[in-house]
Amino acid sequence: MARANNIPLIIDNAYGLPFPNIIFEDVEPFWNENTILCMSLSKLGLPGLRCGIVIASEEVTQAMTNMNGIISLAPGSFGLRLPTI
Repeated sequence: MARANNIPLIIDNAYGLPFPNIIFEDVEPFWNENTILCMSLSKLGLPGLRCGIVIASEEVTQAMTNMNGIISLAPGSFGLRLPTI
């Protein structure tokens, strides 16, 4: 339905395939050009790592790369403006 309406389908796959022994049902991985699949390495026993993987079309991953660079280099947090003691 999302693909028919040209709306990206975002799947938060933090607890699913391809990570082993997290879900205990027979499932098949799903992806198409309209899907944005997000996975987290913290579920592999690396809880403090805060590293994710995005599988999507090249257009989407390029936009996310650009956005991440802007967000990381120019944080708008008020905490950054507070003087340190």
